[in-house]
Amino acid sequence: MRRYCLLLLTLALCMAACRKKELPAPASPSVKEPVKDSTQTKDSTLHYGNVLIKWNHVAGSRELVADDKTQYTAPDGKQYAVKSLAYYISNIVFIDENGKRYKEPNSYKLITIQNGSSMQTGIDNIPAAKYTAIELMIGVDSLRNVSGVQLGPLDPAHGMFWSWSSGYIMARLEGSSPQSGAIGNMISYHIAGFKGAYNVLQTIRIELPQQADIREKVNCTISLQTDLNTWFAAPGFPGFTALPSIGSEGEDAFKVSQNYRKMITAIQVENR
Repeated sequence: MRRYCLLLLTLALCMAACRKKELPAPASPSVKEPVKDSTQTKDSTLHYGNVLIKWNHVAGSRELVADDKTQYTAPDGKQYAVKSLAYYISNIVFIDENGKRYKEPNSYKLITIQNGSSMQTGIDNIPAAKYTAIELMIGVDSLRNVSGVQLGPLDPAHGMFWSWSSGYIMARLEGSSPQSGAIGNMISYHIAGFKGAYNVLQTIRIELPQQADIREKVNCTISLQTDLNTWFAAPGFPGFTALPSIGSEGEDAFKVSQNYRKMITAIQVENR
């Protein structure tokens, strides 16, 4: 009996030794979440469109030419000519028929009458809607005034920057007037100042004459008009004789900025 038990035990050990070892099942490969592009701002569930904004410049009822020769009549009846005109537009916001707002990112434009290309600006990737108004700032917001050296429209090489303490020139007009007592009858208005009581930054709302239908496959063009004569309206402007130039921050610059906040109007919307 004992010999029989030993035989069974030996047989069981041999069978165990011959059995293949079971290997653990390979681990399932880990699945990583797709990396999201942090620069992507468009919502894939929405539709988008583009708009072209055109700028037209006048002095009263006459088209503005910057040749320092053509004479224009200011609101007080005095004559002046324009040699150069430049101003910043920033923080453009589109407001639709329901009051919803879309703000263009990195929205800084330098409009220069001598540079025709600056008087047409395209804005892409606007959420599709029917827009009834535009809001914008004349000037450069305070944050960008203290953000160090910048490129593009905000590059100091454009001659629209004073210093890190004074910041950008928000609007600049140079020309001449027979009423100016300065050398060569010069007039020169450099409007700046982004802080304190004489902050010249002007945020305005422009109502559109008809809805801007911004969506895919529609070419929408908004024509804006800038009237230079608004700079010289009383009581903010005392006349070319009393004030032939502005070259620093302060009350005079502030009063002119209060005048030119009325200079931009929308004259036409085309949806094709």
